[in-house]
Amino acid sequence: MIRRHLAIAVAMLLALVVLPGPVTAAAEGVIAVEGEAAAATTFTPGITANAALSGGKSLNLWAAVTTPPTDHTARYDVTVPESGLYQLDVASTPPAGVNWASPYDVKINDGAYGSAADAVKYGQLTNEVWRFHVRTVYLEAGANTITFRVNQPRPSGGRYVMYLDSLSLTPIDLQVASIVADDAPLNVFESGATAAFTATLNAAAPEATELTYTVQDYWSATVAQGTVPVPADATSVGFDAGVLDIGHYSVTTQLTGAAPVTTNASVVLPDDERVKPADSPFAMDVAGAWRVPEEKWEDYARALDLSGVSWIRDRLGWFAVNPAADTFDFSKTKTDAWVTALAGTDVKVLGGVATPPEWSRPPGKQLPNQLDAAYEFAKVSGDHFDGRVQAWEFLNEVNAGGWTAPTETADQYAAVLKAAAIGYQDSGANPLVSAAGMAGRLPNPWVDLMLRNDVLDYADIYNYHLHQLYDADTQPTPFPIGVQPYLDVMEPYDPGDTPGWLTEAGLKFPGTSGRPMTAEEQRGLARYQVAWTVTSIAQGTDKHFVFLGAPYDEGTGQWGLFEPTTWTPYAGYTAEAAMTAALGEGRYVGRVPSLPTGVTGHVFGDGADSVLVLWADSAQALTLDLDQAGGTLTNVVGESSTVTASAAGFTVDVGPDPVYLRVTGDVPVDTSEAPAPVPVPDEVTFGTADRVVLTQYYPAAVSGNARENGYGLPIDAPTTMSLDVYNFNDTEVTGTITGTPQDGWAVADPVRTVTIPAQGKVTLQFQISATANVILNKRSPMTFQGQFGGAATSRSTTLITTDQDEVTARHAFTTDGGDALRLAVRNPTDADLHPVLVRWTAGPKRGAVDLEGTIPAGETREFEIPLRGLGAGDHEYELRIRYRGGAERVLHGRIAVLDQASVTDFAEHSITVDGVLDDLTGLPSIDLVEDARVNVGTWEGPDDLSGDVTMTWDDENLYLSARITDDDHVQPYTGANTWQGDGFQFSLAPGLPGESGTWEEYDLALTGSGTAGQLYRRRGTGVPVGLVPAAQVAGRRDEATGTTVYELALPWTEIPTVRPSDGLMSLSLLLNENDGAGRAGYIEWGSGIGTTKDPAEFKPVRLLPAP
Repeated sequence: MIRRHLAIAVAMLLALVVLPGPVTAAAEGVIAVEGEAAAATTFTPGITANAALSGGKSLNLWAAVTTPPTDHTARYDVTVPESGLYQLDVASTPPAGVNWASPYDVKINDGAYGSAADAVKYGQLTNEVWRFHVRTVYLEAGANTITFRVNQPRPSGGRYVMYLDSLSLTPIDLQVASIVADDAPLNVFESGATAAFTATLNAAAPEATELTYTVQDYWSATVAQGTVPVPADATSVGFDAGVLDIGHYSVTTQLTGAAPVTTNASVVLPDDERVKPADSPFAMDVAGAWRVPEEKWEDYARALDLSGVSWIRDRLGWFAVNPAADTFDFSKTKTDAWVTALAGTDVKVLGGVATPPEWSRPPGKQLPNQLDAAYEFAKVSGDHFDGRVQAWEFLNEVNAGGWTAPTETADQYAAVLKAAAIGYQDSGANPLVSAAGMAGRLPNPWVDLMLRNDVLDYADIYNYHLHQLYDADTQPTPFPIGVQPYLDVMEPYDPGDTPGWLTEAGLKFPGTSGRPMTAEEQRGLARYQVAWTVTSIAQGTDKHFVFLGAPYDEGTGQWGLFEPTTWTPYAGYTAEAAMTAALGEGRYVGRVPSLPTGVTGHVFGDGADSVLVLWADSAQALTLDLDQAGGTLTNVVGESSTVTASAAGFTVDVGPDPVYLRVTGDVPVDTSEAPAPVPVPDEVTFGTADRVVLTQYYPAAVSGNARENGYGLPIDAPTTMSLDVYNFNDTEVTGTITGTPQDGWAVADPVRTVTIPAQGKVTLQFQISATANVILNKRSPMTFQGQFGGAATSRSTTLITTDQDEVTARHAFTTDGGDALRLAVRNPTDADLHPVLVRWTAGPKRGAVDLEGTIPAGETREFEIPLRGLGAGDHEYELRIRYRGGAERVLHGRIAVLDQASVTDFAEHSITVDGVLDDLTGLPSIDLVEDARVNVGTWEGPDDLSGDVTMTWDDENLYLSARITDDDHVQPYTGANTWQGDGFQFSLAPGLPGESGTWEEYDLALTGSGTAGQLYRRRGTGVPVGLVPAAQVAGRRDEATGTTVYELALPWTEIPTVRPSDGLMSLSLLLNENDGAGRAGYIEWGSGIGTTKDPAEFKPVRLLPAP
């Protein structure tokens, strides 16, 4: 082994040089220094308390930007026992890749400062402080200094920002630090080129040695290998793997006695041999401005061009370029320079607009309430990017939590989109305009409401996002369900020329955070990516954008087509390049007919040729009679060969890896399920009325969860709301505005005449009241529309519902396990009330129940309405409650009926909360390995993290009892931050999954030494966010056995939306993992917590009474 001890000459060479990393550190001799222990610093405010960080403190810089720039420095004195190489690791704010922290430089002793931008993240302590391998450094025996410098503001401007928690130095050996192709962008070669590489060492070789290399293909077969000498004092060595066939490769190098180091390479069709169509369905979300270092832009752009995609998607931060009204500075975002770097490529750009500036929106809101701000931004940015950005997607996933506030509705977004579309047209660039990408499961009332607002008269493109998680035990990876449902929702509103674009189609790999994908995982990505792209197009998608080109590590797993540390291609990139070359223009024709079970085939047209895409669940030989003599067969990574048909036809080996068979002319094809040809959007010209945009606003008191449930209006008093009417014409306009309610609502003075100045706004107020015929709890359309110049404006339609407790209904389980509605009738009068009958309809079923008894004034009585014979599925229901004397109330709602086998039982059983598990023998429990999904970056099996959870209940409490196996219990956090350490998160909702838009979320943790427990409410309905003192929490950590016990009693009074008497609820839980390097992931039972907040994804639970 070549040890890290270096000759004097080498020491002199490296004493002032900072070398690239990362490398694998040896285990012994780590030198750790706390961030607050700086020998000298100009950071202000300086030492700052933070219980979540090492030593409970960090050294913080938070200072205003100065002109000229100020050097803010922090110097650390370190003593090392011997001269040699050390791995420098830092826990700090990110030195690159985010807009909220400043880049920083590092110098060793009296050497020159070097950027830390290439630091590699390998853990995360808090939202702001991450762990990084910075680089390999050479240190002399004895005293040394390490100095950090910040002299650039954070990209979002305004301040110098850096938090420094700790740094460590670990002695390491000489080894390969990187393997880079000599003349291929990001190790992407064009076919025919020699695959020449340079292996850079982490230091100069102290003596002569050798480096061996091995090149393996996609199937892990060795295709090249050799050995090259490494002279003494060399810092790098080259090697030549020869001319490789088109395909995907791993390249492994190893110095004598050192650990092997592997990287990836791709060989693709040469640019001058690829026939690029003017347009195709193949596209990629590339995140160049967001995720890619500027020094890699040129290579990344070239790699994108070689991938053969027609469109790419990127992002533009509205907040950054438009910091104040009428102020625009495109130098504040990287997007401007990035799209310029794309010049010379053949890709077209879809720009995604993100995050409106704070000045354009009210506090606590995400959408601008100043439509003229959206108009002006679109007009200015459209002009600025004219010819460089061909389409704009205005905002992102606004139907999902986080991108809009709970009080913001689809009609408000629709108004913003309309204003922006008019602005883009007035920019003179006239790009295509896309609605924001919709996310989540359907049915989704938010999406339907957006479309009901006539947005497709303004947007050229309808847009949706569909992702999936990789599971090695479930192969092939199933496709998301969603393309057809999204297109079905659009169909009634489509003017006939609206294509559907899937602008985020990703496969996340849980458990890969901080490490490269394995060869098998890369094969899983390549297979899924091709098969899902083909399937999506077959279902009607016009443009399919793979998510994500750039590496994106979320801390619990990664997305992307390039490896995060080396920026070399995964097999998914190679498969994308192979697919675009094989399918050309990608004109979908139909399915291959008469295939065996387990084999899938689709036919595409490319000029006069037909191209079949084929794959199968398992390997098999397939015979295809295409009435063709010969063709070209291409494998999943692009290698092609000529094939000849026998008398029976072509014999093709198919399996999980898709293959392509190209022949001249037509082939037999089943077109019965083929979507209609993709429409070409008509060029839009906005008339006078089109340029008048309406948007509704309601008082905060009725807007609490309007995004999900509509505005909740009282039935005993009118509600005054505001209607903003914008005129984006250059002349004054006069016309009428009409309000049209439904379902028993009334608008006072519903028709108004209004004059709006040129490029101006008028606000009108209307009163909305419930009549005696209002349908209770139904989300009813409230529409305003104008007439200007003899033409109608687009509609502004929102949803309103009743905020009342006079008549309500809840889903309940009957004692025999059947489904029922529990009807609650309150008497709001000062006399006795006599309900006599309820007639019900639910899906295809109907019935009637006699109601007996008297309800005294001010009291409430409940009635059970059994719904016998109602099949599994989501059903709308209506209850008509008749009272003595003929009065009637109508209640509307939705109920989810499930197969009882899918429901999890929680037994009625009380426990003593004392940190010692009760005897729970025979009670239903959850095995967190067998019954849940492991989503942990470096999970090493049950001894690493596993456990059993038993949930029980009684009339007073919901109980949790858990015994968890965890080799390292790390929970330094308190309050709202315990989710970052070891512990539970769980969410619950009333009813069965999908029935309620309200839910609660809690964090359960044992803090300190593992004995003090806390329950923190992250979200509640009618109860405050924060610690829950009424909950009983206890636990115990046993380090000897590596087990942790959790016990919880949560009073039902703390969960007012869930009633145990109903016998059901929805719940999901996850167990977080932190082994000391930050949150490494989680194990999740159910869903709707870890990757999205959605009660529709929770598990259905039956509260099983004691026998």
